[in-house]
Amino acid sequence: MATSNIACKQAPLRRHWLFHTACAAVFYATSLTAAPSDVPAVFTPKIASLASPAGPGAMGPSLVNGPDHRVYLSWTEPSADGRALKFSVLDAYNQRWSAARTIAQGPDFEKSSANFPALVVQPGGKLTAVWSVNNPVPSAPAATAHDHGEMHVHNDDARHAMYSQSADGGVTWSAPQPLTRESNATAFPSLLALPDGQVLAAWLDGRAKKIPGDPEKLYARLLGGNGPDVLVDPKVCECCQTTLTGFPDGSALLAYRGRTDEEIRDIMATRYIDGQWEAPQRLSRDRWMINACPINGPQLDTDGPRVSAAWFTAADNEPRVLVASSPDAGGLYTMPARVDLGHALGRVDTLILRDGSQFVTWLEGAGDDASQPAGLYLRRYASFGATLAPAILAPSSLPALVSGFPRMALVKDFDDTPAQIAVAFTRDGESPRIETLLVTLPPAAALAAADSTCGCSPSGEQLAGYPIRGRITGVTADRGALRLQHVALPGVLRAGEREFKAAPNVLGALQSGQDVLARVEQRSDGWWIFDVRVLLRPAQ
Repeated sequence: MATSNIACKQAPLRRHWLFHTACAAVFYATSLTAAPSDVPAVFTPKIASLASPAGPGAMGPSLVNGPDHRVYLSWTEPSADGRALKFSVLDAYNQRWSAARTIAQGPDFEKSSANFPALVVQPGGKLTAVWSVNNPVPSAPAATAHDHGEMHVHNDDARHAMYSQSADGGVTWSAPQPLTRESNATAFPSLLALPDGQVLAAWLDGRAKKIPGDPEKLYARLLGGNGPDVLVDPKVCECCQTTLTGFPDGSALLAYRGRTDEEIRDIMATRYIDGQWEAPQRLSRDRWMINACPINGPQLDTDGPRVSAAWFTAADNEPRVLVASSPDAGGLYTMPARVDLGHALGRVDTLILRDGSQFVTWLEGAGDDASQPAGLYLRRYASFGATLAPAILAPSSLPALVSGFPRMALVKDFDDTPAQIAVAFTRDGESPRIETLLVTLPPAAALAAADSTCGCSPSGEQLAGYPIRGRITGVTADRGALRLQHVALPGVLRAGEREFKAAPNVLGALQSGQDVLARVEQRSDGWWIFDVRVLLRPAQ
């Protein structure tokens, strides 16, 4: 039977508290009704292995979607003069990767499974790649090398991040240049392609640690701009990955592992909007106190204003993987739900689909018996929290352990066929190698049946676009449009008055002055409004 895991309590990132009182009704309905016998209890996707385009010794895979929704894979592998950064594009129809192309190479490339390269893709064939190179080795042990315990030794002067850009789909690349000219101690960068054509970068920076006692900091900048680096957080965890995700209105959300004076290393998040960074806030108050760096960063994904956030914590000496969602571009989050099976190693990734369902991958250690092998797992959470038992994507055992930081990307969302996800990870052995998978999810109808025994799962128009509330200020039937004075749709539309296209039957049933709830979405020819419901005003 599908388990109920309804997230009703709301933990805000900023502004206000929100409690979803409807959760109680949903939980009551699901707890009273037995699941039909044909509803699956275990999440069972189809897993197909794809021939990897990466060569022997490859590591550090990263996946990203382009504007056309194609999936790009990047990684580093040995080359004649050191290491090379390469990329490939997935042909989902034929289930194969394109021939690998080289972005950059050299003898100074950092060989790291944690500080791996990244790639972003913009319209018109523009690509931007970022990677790390080793700084020259000092003649004496660096004074800035800090030992933070057995988990990691971090040398802030060891490496710095470089980037290169292509304007022709990756055929040719610009000369590599530093991510910033202000520091040569940069690592764990994230990139995000913004709707206005610019690329936003964020990274961990050790420039201040040349002064004994100063902490690692978090900086950001727009690549290619003339402005200075922007300090986002003056004290952060030294070696956990950062993650950036964007919204249709051009704003962005950045998450990372923070660090307080008391050595609390919880996940932080901050919004980038109108060229400014808001004050960072805790995404969740785990209160993990650790005088070391766990090398386990968070991951974010978005669909419109909806956010999925996944992370690892070992607060209270209990390692676990958590997931939470936000309906309003990171303004507030649901209470975190536990994802793992009790032996979490972390190294998470997450996706959110159009129906609001969240997917999380993570590395799990071996269970107490053979029924739970170690490996890479995938779990799905429905929009209201119900979950099936997870699926193992790749078992892990000696001498070929699943390692590094597995990554996934959406190949296609649900339509008349099941959704698909691409997964990439490093497999250790005598020589590391990258493995890639194409994961086909169960049919939408089967998942909907597992999610809800009351027949109330959203479908059709209820899943398209985004909900909006406003007052109609004009209906122009001959133009096929109406004007709506509406509240803000965080991450998508600012509050204001704008025109929406609508079908004739929708326009014929509406008039100026009506307050409505509706859904809106941006199509190829502009913004459309549909599923409109008129709100009745209380009698005076």
